[in-house]
Amino acid sequence: MPLRLIVPDDIDQRLVGLGDAIARASAGIDFAYVFGSVSTNRRSTRSDVDIAIHAAEGIDGQFARLEVARAAAKHLSTDAIDVVLLNTAPISLAGRVLVDRRVVLDRKPFARHRYESRIARMFQDFRVREHRLLTARYGHG
Repeated sequence: MPLRLIVPDDIDQRLVGLGDAIARASAGIDFAYVFGSVSTNRRSTRSDVDIAIHAAEGIDGQFARLEVARAAAKHLSTDAIDVVLLNTAPISLAGRVLVDRRVVLDRKPFARHRYESRIARMFQDFRVREHRLLTARYGHG
């Protein structure tokens, strides 16, 4: 079967049921977001669907990531899918996910709020250091 690397025009309607598709694919996902250009309606011809998942403790996150990618590709009718495992994502990525996230699955809201609060605090500190480093290296942040 050929790859479908174009995001469908009706992606916003398809996103409505994405959380249910993810929930059916993996019982070990606590919460999931869509982020990036699709979540902020800034799509271009090079856009993909960025999904971030947080796996429950004791779950093989990489296997869950593959299950989610397969389910999302089927549900959204595109192979232009990128799935990030938040459990192991660096703060530079996890913080940027939170900036423009759209919650699509929320099995454990309290765990999600704790995660968001912790990452937001860490990301604020990171951005200050990142800005200083870029300014020192390139003359601007």
